[in-house]
Amino acid sequence: MSVEFNAESGQAHLDRVTFDALVALAGGSDPPARGVEKAQAAGMLRGSSIHPAIRPAIAAAADPVANARLEMHNEEGTNIVVECWVSTTVATYLVNQGQGDLEVVTTTPGFFPESIARLVGLSPRPRTAFQPWRMPIELVDDTFCADPERRRTATTTIAAQTNDEDTIAYTDVLATGPWWHWSLGVNWPGTPDSEGARSMHVVDTQLGMAMMSLSDELVAVDPAHPRQVFLLLTAILPRDDELAFGLS
Repeated sequence: MSVEFNAESGQAHLDRVTFDALVALAGGSDPPARGVEKAQAAGMLRGSSIHPAIRPAIAAAADPVANARLEMHNEEGTNIVVECWVSTTVATYLVNQGQGDLEVVTTTPGFFPESIARLVGLSPRPRTAFQPWRMPIELVDDTFCADPERRRTATTTIAAQTNDEDTIAYTDVLATGPWWHWSLGVNWPGTPDSEGARSMHVVDTQLGMAMMSLSDELVAVDPAHPRQVFLLLTAILPRDDELAFGLS
């Protein structure tokens, strides 16, 4: 694929080998030669010097305080992956739309929750009224796969456990779609008082949202509201007391 770079805005569309080459250079290691060639041809490199317009984004990826990964998929099998690196001054997002075309986006660390909210399309939704349920972990893969027959079998199993009309309606939309299932995981070097990781698992449908979490070796599915989801996003990065130094 072609590598495109706007020196005025710092916007870049590139492939993985080019991105890895830039990160390797910023981190002081040997970069892949092909990536260097592509970066130089696009104007992102002059010799081995990274262009100032994209240098902060690459520096954050080379030496982050925390790493994050956002994975999204829907009932049609569409997959979107966003890798994130958060430093003390910059949050860098590498957005993969699923066809090898990567886009580099940057914000301040404080804008991380809003950025994730935009990427997942977080906006007002109906308030869900279904009854919470629990299911085996293996049933999650069947419920959120691209095979309609597997989904229908899984959601029928869930619906058989209740007589609640709202719950049955919610499982039906999981079977037929449309929906998005997304997960966000954040990792950082742990301290004695911190595990060094937090994650979120969210289902987004026309009937409202749900949160999934582990509960006694089962997966609990609970109704959720966009405001609740956003509040969790604001708390997912490490706090000052979980790091040797704080995010600013």
